[in-house]
Amino acid sequence: MQQYKCIACGRQFSGGNRLDSAKIWQEYIDGKQTYHQLALKYNCSIKTIQRRIDSVSVGKETTFHNTVNVLMDTTYFGRKFGVMVFKDSISGQILYKQYVKQETNKLYLEGIKEIVKIKLGGFINID
Repeated sequence: MQQYKCIACGRQFSGGNRLDSAKIWQEYIDGKQTYHQLALKYNCSIKTIQRRIDSVSVGKETTFHNTVNVLMDTTYFGRKFGVMVFKDSISGQILYKQYVKQETNKLYLEGIKEIVKIKLGGFINID
């Protein structure tokens, strides 16, 4: 734990608990916690939570099961910001996600094409 010393009064104290960015990310994604809820839980500012979440590097998962049943939906956070998610209902795995301003059939088709490209290396043409 980090030790600190006040220059003005000379008092020494220990730093608070270290925040685990990966844990915060998991709670944000899986637990569907808001920045505000996480800030209250970890007793820090919303900006700190946002920085921690932004610092997590999320790799693209490229292994899928042989058979998938794709569920597609867009959830909006405000009037012009949404997350379009493609999920396998069999395994519960997120296959693809994209940030959007509005949902259109074209964007859904692009998502399906991306899943096919990742899964099959682009060997199937969907048009």
